[in-house]
Amino acid sequence: MNIVLIGMMGSGKSTIGKIIAQTLAWDFYDVDKWIEKERKKTIAEIFSQEGEATFRALESKIIKELAQKNNSVISPGGGAPCFKENWDALKKNGTIIWLKASPQKLLENVKKKPLSLRPLLTGKTSSLETISMLLNKREIFYQKADWVVETDALSLEQTSEKIVNFVKSIK
Repeated sequence: MNIVLIGMMGSGKSTIGKIIAQTLAWDFYDVDKWIEKERKKTIAEIFSQEGEATFRALESKIIKELAQKNNSVISPGGGAPCFKENWDALKKNGTIIWLKASPQKLLENVKKKPLSLRPLLTGKTSSLETISMLLNKREIFYQKADWVVETDALSLEQTSEKIVNFVKSIK
């Protein structure tokens, strides 16, 4: 069994995923980091030099590989669950948890790193507007998650603890 953390950029998937994996003594896989490692380029460079379609193909390939692992916490990119082949691969051996946050909280978290690292926000006049638009498009997919954790009022540690307790209850 795997735990798959889905949600928008800035929802805490990578940070929370690492905490959960460490607590459970499981492996942690950040799909974007695996893509960067394989391509020896940042996600932003892949988007700008090769396009989103190339990125999405790489993402699907990596997700299929990682989804076959066991006792792992997997953090795909925010758009990955919007593609049926990704969802099916992750769901086959995983429990999918949506880290749900408001657009305002997402923007607050995203601004902690340079926006140039977020290709879908690069060159946009309003990051809040862009995040809200993306969230509106993706919510229909995120809502199919096995479990939803509303994170706005929780610390990273509280969110992680809540998920660890959930995982222990279903094992």
